[in-house]
Amino acid sequence: MVYRAFAFDVDGTLLDSQARLRPRVLAALEALRQTGALLLVATAVPQRFARAKLAEAPFLCERGVFLGGAHVVDDAGGFCRQVQMDAAAAQGLIEGLAAADPALQILVQTGPDHHALRLPMPGDVLASWGYPPEALIPFEETLGAPCAKIVAWHESLDLHPLCKELQGRLEGRARLFPSENGHWLQATAWEADKGRGLLALLEHLGIFPAETVALGDELPDVDMFRVVGVSVAMGNAPAAVQAEATWVTASCDEDGVALAIERLMGQ
Repeated sequence: MVYRAFAFDVDGTLLDSQARLRPRVLAALEALRQTGALLLVATAVPQRFARAKLAEAPFLCERGVFLGGAHVVDDAGGFCRQVQMDAAAAQGLIEGLAAADPALQILVQTGPDHHALRLPMPGDVLASWGYPPEALIPFEETLGAPCAKIVAWHESLDLHPLCKELQGRLEGRARLFPSENGHWLQATAWEADKGRGLLALLEHLGIFPAETVALGDELPDVDMFRVVGVSVAMGNAPAAVQAEATWVTASCDEDGVALAIERLMGQ
């Protein structure tokens, strides 16, 4: 079987635990690209942050699924699909998060290019995320408005219980999941996930899902696994994610993506 497209999660998949694109992985991506396969990313972060993370391989971010499925884009093909959380769901979620703890940071991504923060953050940190100063809008302007994604985090709080509580309130209207060992909470519209986003992009590109390989390490990647021909879980993925994959490769710290590409290329 010849696979025409490869969709990669970023953190914990393409990047190792130190947020580095390892040399063997980069070489494997370049070799795969030379075969004519389309390489794209499917990530929870905005396109501009993905570009900052993957500066050594900018071709990966020319097309992809961003913001967990809320923003799907093909720059060269002029394709863009956005799915927003409705205003009532967004406001209910923001209020629930704000009431949980005054020190809980909340980021509201209003669209691909603008965001708001509940609490101040250093400019150099935002710059490292690919956000210029003009991308920041007042937090108050996000209340009562639809948005692409909401993220909350605190380094010493376990947000698992809060995530479960808010998901119960917003079932069918917003999709929530914890990350970073429960210190982060991420939310998108109910209709926004990596699987639906990837299907929309593949349809635009004229590629059948059965001709596609998806690689990932977290629960949101399972939505991709269920719609493609071959799914590959990282060795660092939780057991529940590995169980959903066609097969499991090595961890992100052991060149797992490179090993998977080499296997699929018959090397």
